[in-house]
Amino acid sequence: MSTALDFEPRVSWDVSVQSYLEATFGAKFKDMQKALIRPPLSTCLRVNSLRVPTQEVVKQVNARVNSQQSSSQHLAAVHALVPDAVMLPGQPSVGCVDYAATGGKEVRITRKTGEAVLRGAPIYAPGVLACSANIKAGDLVAVSIAIEPPGSEWCGITRGALLTEALHKLTPYTLYIGVGRAQMSRADMFRQPSGTAVLMEQSIFPMPVPVQGLEGVMVQNLPSIVAAMAVQPRPGSRVLDMCAAPGGKATMLAQLMKDQGVVVALDRSQAKASQVMSLANELGLTIIQAFKMDATRAVLPEETSSRGKQQQQQQQQDGLTPEEREQQQQRLAASAAAGAEKIRKRAARKHAARVLRGFEQPAPPPIHDQQQQQQQPQLQGQDTGFAQHAATAVHPQHTEAPPALQTSPAGFLPESFDAVLLDAPCSALGLRPRLVQSATPLYLVQCGLYARKLLDAAVHFVRPGGRLVFSTCTISPFENEANVRYILDKFSHCIRLVPAEPRVGGAGLVGEHPSGGIQACLENTSAAARDQGNASDQRQEGVQCQNSFAAPCAAAAGDGEKMQYSEVWLSEAEARLVQRFDPSGPQDTIGFFIAAFEKTQSVCSTQH
Repeated sequence: MSTALDFEPRVSWDVSVQSYLEATFGAKFKDMQKALIRPPLSTCLRVNSLRVPTQEVVKQVNARVNSQQSSSQHLAAVHALVPDAVMLPGQPSVGCVDYAATGGKEVRITRKTGEAVLRGAPIYAPGVLACSANIKAGDLVAVSIAIEPPGSEWCGITRGALLTEALHKLTPYTLYIGVGRAQMSRADMFRQPSGTAVLMEQSIFPMPVPVQGLEGVMVQNLPSIVAAMAVQPRPGSRVLDMCAAPGGKATMLAQLMKDQGVVVALDRSQAKASQVMSLANELGLTIIQAFKMDATRAVLPEETSSRGKQQQQQQQQDGLTPEEREQQQQRLAASAAAGAEKIRKRAARKHAARVLRGFEQPAPPPIHDQQQQQQQPQLQGQDTGFAQHAATAVHPQHTEAPPALQTSPAGFLPESFDAVLLDAPCSALGLRPRLVQSATPLYLVQCGLYARKLLDAAVHFVRPGGRLVFSTCTISPFENEANVRYILDKFSHCIRLVPAEPRVGGAGLVGEHPSGGIQACLENTSAAARDQGNASDQRQEGVQCQNSFAAPCAAAAGDGEKMQYSEVWLSEAEARLVQRFDPSGPQDTIGFFIAAFEKTQSVCSTQH
C-alpha cells in the first residue's frame, strides 16, 4: 500500500445501459457519472418542527460547527423553500490521504459499508470483511473498500480473512477512503455481533458535523422531503404511502399534517412495516398506521364499498353477535401474533448467522444512528427482484422486538384516500455514492413496468379532487417521464398533471428518446450476446421478461407490445410541472424525480 493514495474509483456500467443514458443526456452524462461516485457535499437535516423550532436546531448545529473549525463559511441555514430542512454545506474532497501513520495496518470493509462511511457513518463490526494482523483498539488503520469485480456479486474476500500481500494481489478492486482509529481488536471485529469497529479520523471527504443527540433531527435527502411536501396533505386528512419503508416520507407526511388525521403506510414485508412504526415512535408521531401489504393488490373490489352491507352479510353467514365476533377476532389476532413472533425469531437467527459469515448486511439502526444514511440503496429479496431506495446502515442486528403492528386489513376501498404518495421501487440509479452500477436493460424495464402496476392502483386509491404524487430515486427516463406519459394517456379522462411544489429541482425531459429508448437498448443487448456466442442466458431472461411483464402491461397500455416499451416523454408545458433532480447539478442532491397529479373525477364513473 502506498503512503498517499487518490480517490479514483473506476465504476463500470452495463454497456447498453450506458449507451441508453448517454443518448438521453448527451455529454452531461459524464458529469452525472462523476457525481454518482461521490457523496453529496451538503447534508440535509430534517427537523421535526412539531417538537423543536427549526431555528433552534440551526443554533445547535452551528455551535458544533464553530467548535470544530474557525471559519464560519460552512454554517448551517434553513432551506429557502423547505422550512423544515436545515442545510449544512460540506467541503470538497481533500484529493488524497497520507496513510504513512498507519504503519501498514488496514481494515477492509464491504462495499455497502463503504458507501455509508463516505456519507459520514462509523464502521460497525458486521461491516468489516478483513484486516491486518495484530490490530488493537486505539490503532490507526487505513480503511479500504472491497469492490465486486464487473459482472460478479462477490468481492473475492471471505469475512474474517487476514490481509496479506497475496490477498492484495488477488483482489485488485480495492478503494482506499481514509484513516480511522480502531475501537476494537482484530479478534473482536469478527467475534462481536455489534458495536463500532472503527471511527474515521481523516476521510477522503471531510466528515459532516455529527448530529447525534439533537432532538427532533434526522438526516434525509432534500428531494425526499420535497416529494412529501408535494402531496400537500392537510391536518385531519387521510393519506396513503404505498411503499413506505423505512418511513422517512410517511413521517414527513404526518409532520406536515401536524399529527392530525391518518397516514396509512404499506410495505411488502413485516420487517419493513415495523421499521416505519419504529421511526414514527422515535419521532413521537401518532397518526401512522403501518401494514404488511402488497400495494398492487390492496384495492378492494367495488362491491365491498358498503361497510354496512358487508357487516350484515358477515353476520348472516357466521351467526355471531358483534361482541362475539370481536372476541373471535382478538383470538385470531393473538394467534397470528404468536405465529409471527415465532417466524420473526427464526428469521432473526438465520439473519444473524448470515451477517456473521459476511453474506448479508445487518438490519437498519434507530434514527440516532442514521445521520449518515440518506436513502442508501438496499436490494430487496428475490421475491420481487427490484431495488428500492431506503435508509440503510451497516449496524449490528438489534435484538429488541419491533413495534406491534395492527392486524392488516384485506385492503382499502377505492377512492378512500384524500392523497396518495407512491415512492416507487426503482433501479436506484440516482443514489450517491454508488461504487458499483450493475443495472441491466432488463432490470430497468422490470422496474418501470412494476411502477405502472403501482400507479394503476394509486389512481384507484385517491378520491376525486385528491392528489397523487409519484417519485423515484433513479435517473432512468423509462421509469420517470415515460411512466408519467403512461398514466396521463391511460387515465386522461380523470387524471391531470399539476405543479409539483415547492419547486426545487429542474424540469423533466421533453420529446422522446432519440435512439429508440429502452426497446432498442434491450435489442442491442440481445444482439451483442448473440455475437459473443453466449446469448442463452440473455435470451432466457428476455423470454421471462416477455412472459412476466409484456402481456399484462401491453393489455394495460392498450396498444400491444410496442406501447409497452414506448419512450415518449413530456411536452414542454408538462416538463415544467415535474421535478428532475440532477446529481451533477448545483443542488448537489441525489438523482430524483417527482410528478404530481390531481384526480378530476371518479375512475368508476368514467368506465361506463
